[in-house]
Amino acid sequence: MVVLDLYMDRMDGYKVLAHKIIFSARGSRNEIDQAMSAGAFKFLPKT
Repeated sequence: MVVLDLYMDRMDGYKVLAHKIIFSARGSRNEIDQAMSAGAFKFLPKT
């Protein structure tokens, strides 16, 4: 299992998605939908 932040210094987290769980401070509906469409298994917003 890999936990991936979408906003990293050197790469876009969406490019490395393949059944990953996303854990991010960002959590708008659009960002969640984009992550799921890109192959994320689950999106966990930081609260």
